[in-house]
Amino acid sequence: MNVSTDLLVEGDIHCTGKLTSDGGNDPPYVLFNQETQQSIHERIELEIPKDELNKYDGQVLYYDGDKNNMFIVNPATGEQREFIWKKDYDKLADELAELKQILCAYHPDEIICT
Repeated sequence: MNVSTDLLVEGDIHCTGKLTSDGGNDPPYVLFNQETQQSIHERIELEIPKDELNKYDGQVLYYDGDKNNMFIVNPATGEQREFIWKKDYDKLADELAELKQILCAYHPDEIICT
């Protein structure tokens, strides 16, 4: 089917395989299935032929239900990075400030305590 004008679909669309969109996407939300590192790497291997991996410069975004976090995977290299949320940075900053106070109490001459 070749559609050269807008296509309105009311209801769900189920697509097996990789969906390619040459234009932008404007969803009101995205619901990610719970995956694991192993399942997402298996899916990448299944849907992107090894001889075509170097053609992809994008990243795979997925939700790991076991770790309750989002991850980004480079399909060409398999490198994976975990999202670090602002609340985690804020907590770390608080913990470092507390550690600095403790260290300054015991080693005031060795640490900049201002």
